[in-house]
Amino acid sequence: MENHLDILVPSLGALLVLLPIIFFLFLRDIKKFKFLFYLFLTLTFGIVFLILLANYLDKENAYQLSQYSLASEDLEKINSLKRSLMGIGWPMKAMMVSPFYLIYTVLIYPILSILQKGLLQRKLG
Repeated sequence: MENHLDILVPSLGALLVLLPIIFFLFLRDIKKFKFLFYLFLTLTFGIVFLILLANYLDKENAYQLSQYSLASEDLEKINSLKRSLMGIGWPMKAMMVSPFYLIYTVLIYPILSILQKGLLQRKLG
């Protein structure tokens, strides 16, 4: 069960990082309200992926906890899973990460704009 978790979680994390870049390139021909379209698309898809990731991790931890026996070698893993399920739930975890994703999304836009202008000037010059 942990094998697909080792692939899925980094893949969704990479998708969250690459999503603003993908949408910036997708919207490069739009002149009016480009930033608003970019922000809307990136935040909509990004927050959906954050919610899916938080929900999946919570359900995965609950499933793993149900599969372990109370053997002594599993006790450390069981305690770790119990701690991860206690406290705040997955919706709160997703909401806590969302402001950081918003900041990342807003900061990456001017960086990509500067890079795009530099590449255009290099082609023209």
